[in-house]
Amino acid sequence: ITSNLSVLYVENDIMLREQNSEFFKQLFKSVKMASDGEEAIKLYEKNSFDIVITGINVPKINGLTMIKIIQQKDKNQRFLITTVYKEEELKEQLKALNLKYFLTKPIPTKRLLEKIEDIINDFGVVA
Repeated sequence: ITSNLSVLYVENDIMLREQNSEFFKQLFKSVKMASDGEEAIKLYEKNSFDIVITGINVPKINGLTMIKIIQQKDKNQRFLITTVYKEEELKEQLKALNLKYFLTKPIPTKRLLEKIEDIINDFGVVA
């Protein structure tokens, strides 16, 4: 159900980014990678994405600020937050940005796939 989706993956950890890159390329039609929020915004300005998967503590422009900037361009953009923080620690910030898809690292593949399926089902993404 994901083979027609495009994803922007923002992760500053190079090992994790490369590892997940291979996995995402098997899962999605198109995958663009960014190592920081600034690079992600530049990619976003040139492309459209079904899902943006991002950490919070990414360099240059942190993940939450990056999300605010992207939401100004497209209030319907779907995000999946991946972070070492517990959801309770970020509850108010996530609520303020209307973000409901959140995974705490380390992320088991099964949980990642379940969240992506939730996004697709909730938003009716054409896969």
